[in-house]
Amino acid sequence: MEKKPQSANFPNWVKVCLLIVACLISAGIGGGVSKTWGASQYTISYSDFVSIMLTAISLLMTVLAIFLAVLGFIGWTSIEQRVHSKTEDYLAKLNDSIMEKAEEAIREKTNAIMYEGVGAVEEEQEEDDPKDGSEVR
Repeated sequence: MEKKPQSANFPNWVKVCLLIVACLISAGIGGGVSKTWGASQYTISYSDFVSIMLTAISLLMTVLAIFLAVLGFIGWTSIEQRVHSKTEDYLAKLNDSIMEKAEEAIREKTNAIMYEGVGAVEEEQEEDDPKDGSEVR
C-alpha cells in the first residue's frame, strides 16, 4: 500500500476566516506605517484631484483596451483555425467525390475505347456464313 502525503485540507469556511484575518492584519500594519511615517495633514487642490482622477481613468481605459485587443486576437485566431479546418474537411470530401466521378468516367471511356469495333461472336459467325450457301472468300 502506497503512502499518500498528508496535506492540510481545511474546510472552506476556515479558509475564508483566515483570509479575513490576514486582510485585517495587513490593514492594521498599513495604517500604523502610514500614521508613523506618512504626512500628518493631507491637502489637495481640486485641480490636482481632477488630474489624478483623469489619469486613473485613462490608465484603466488603456488596460481595458489592451485586454480586449488580446482577447480579440485570441478569438480571431481561434475562428481562423476553425474556418481553416472546416475548409480542409470540405475540400477533402469534395476532392474524394470528384476523384470518384473522374475515375468512373475514365473507366467508362476506357471500356468504350477498348471494345470499340468489337462485336459479339455470334454476329461475326452469321456474317461469315451466307444464307445462300456459297463461301465467302
